[in-house]
Amino acid sequence: VKTQTFSEKKIRISRDVLQEMRQKVAEIGNAFALAHGYNFRWDHRSYKDQGIEIVPTHKRGWAAEKLEKTGGVSRILSENQEIRQKNIELLLEKPEDLIRLVAHRKAVFTRQDLEEEILKRVGGDALLFGVLRDKVAGVKIAPSTVISIGLSRL
Repeated sequence: VKTQTFSEKKIRISRDVLQEMRQKVAEIGNAFALAHGYNFRWDHRSYKDQGIEIVPTHKRGWAAEKLEKTGGVSRILSENQEIRQKNIELLLEKPEDLIRLVAHRKAVFTRQDLEEEILKRVGGDALLFGVLRDKVAGVKIAPSTVISIGLSRL
């Protein structure tokens, strides 16, 4: 009796079908968010298909997390660190990609949302945070895409 390995038991889905499924999930999730007043959007497309040049990191599994906590070195965590460094370089060259990242996830966003994304990308590095924040602040955005919110005093 031959037993199957896990990979032989996997259900295989074609790339086209998978993309269609992801698109439908995004449409349903976005409709729900809009109907219930949530300020987020899902975009099923890859960074490349969104016109964003950064590279996605690899999924961090529980084993990598455990290794990191005990001071060990994980191949995935090392590769992710290299990817993060490369992405920081790409965002410094093209800071408008950081704005696109936030805009694809939120229908309306603030400077604080941009700063949170910058902090996520650079970790705790205050110098890199300041440099990238200044680069993003220098990006020209078409006035027709900006909503000004005035706060009136009572």
